[in-house]
Formats: sequence, structure tokens, C-alpha cells
Amino acid sequence: MKADYEVYGAVIKTGTKKTQKSNIETLSAGILGGAYIALGSIGYLTAVANIEPTGVGKLVGSFLFPVGLLLILITGAELFTGNHLMALSTMHGESRPGQLASNWLKIYLYNGLGALLVAGLVHMAGYDTGALSTVLEKVIHGKVALGFGAALARGILCNILVAIAVWISYSSESAGGKAVLIWMPIALFVYSGYEHSVANMLYFGLAWFAGVHFTLAEFLKNIIPVSLGNIIGGGVILPVLYYGMFKNKRQS
Repeated sequence: MKADYEVYGAVIKTGTKKTQKSNIETLSAGILGGAYIALGSIGYLTAVANIEPTGVGKLVGSFLFPVGLLLILITGAELFTGNHLMALSTMHGESRPGQLASNWLKIYLYNGLGALLVAGLVHMAGYDTGALSTVLEKVIHGKVALGFGAALARGILCNILVAIAVWISYSSESAGGKAVLIWMPIALFVYSGYEHSVANMLYFGLAWFAGVHFTLAEFLKNIIPVSLGNIIGGGVILPVLYYGMFKNKRQS
């Protein structure tokens, strides 16, 4: 296991490298990242739809969802919420604010594309019917019912856990070690009902294919505050606090 200040340095180095990727590398990594989170989200929905009582199904689903993040971490794909830790490379002057903003915007859009592709495939496969369709409709109705403040707060709470899961994954070089480290923080955010922007892209995309009724305004009412909350949680709160802890202890 790496020491805490070594993990801090690894987070910065990784963030800097991501700003140096070519456009095709970023496109590919972003689409894959969105697809992997979408697959984890489908696992969650499937468990909730098929396991009774609902609380048990939700618990099992919460332990299936982290597969998506593990695939991202061990294959080099990129995730909007995980990339918020790149703020540290900018705070240390190793990347420019423009590079940071460009990466976040591109990965956000490419993650959305990857999630939508998976949603389309799931629909083509006929899985968005029956019990899963019923669960999906409840999920969507719950999300569009959230007020701006509630959605923002849930987005912040979500990405504090997602970003710290990514952070601690740098402690281990092995896939097994990363799996152990990320599983509980991610399962905790899912079971707690916090809001993840990329997962929501899958839920809304699949709902659209399945014919669940919601308007564009309702989608934006959810995705905008959730995305802002994710940025605040993982791109502001954690980087600022850990910068305060480790800026003078960092080892290159």
C-alpha cells in the first residue's frame, strides 16, 4: 500500500496525463467510461426488479453497481465524476484551467454517449420491459420530483464518495486491491440514494427508449443540479481539503 502523500502525488500525475491525451484517446476513454457505468447501473436496476423484498434487492444492486467503476480504473477508461480530482493538477500548476475544463466537458459528453449506446442495446435486447420497466419508471419519477437544492446536495454527497473511492484506489497497484478499496464507498452512495450524473444519463436514456414519460425540462431539472453537485463534491471540496493536507508533503 502506498503512503497517503504518495497517493496524493499519484492523483496529480494521473490528472496531468489525462490533459495530454489526444482527442481520439479522450473520445474512446470517455465512451467506454460511460458504457461501463451504464452496465453497472443496469445491474442495479435488474437486482431491484428481481429480488424481494425491495430493500434486499437494492442492497444487492448496490454491490453490483461498483463493477462499472472497477472496469474504468483497471482499463484506463475515463469518468466525468472521477476526473474531478484532476483539479489538483491545476492547483499545483501542472495543467491549465482551460485544459481541465476541456477534459471535463469532453468526458461528460462522451460518457453520455457511452451510456446512451448501452441504453439502446439494452432496449434492443428487450430487457427494459416487465418488472425492470416498472422499477425504472419509479426511479425516473423520483428523480424528476427532486428540487434543485435536494438534487444538488445529493450530487455533492455522491461525488464525495465516488472521488474518494477513485482516490484510495491509487493505494493499490493490483486489480484485486482496487476492487476491495472502491467497493464500499460506491455501494454506500448507491444504497443511500445519492445522485450520479453519468448513471442518471443511463436511467433517463433507457427510460426514453422504454417509453417512460418525462419531459426535457424535467430531465434538465435533474441533470443540471446533479452535475453541478458532482463537480462541487469531487472537484472542489475534496481537492481543496486534500491540498491543504498534503501540498507540503508531496513527493514527485
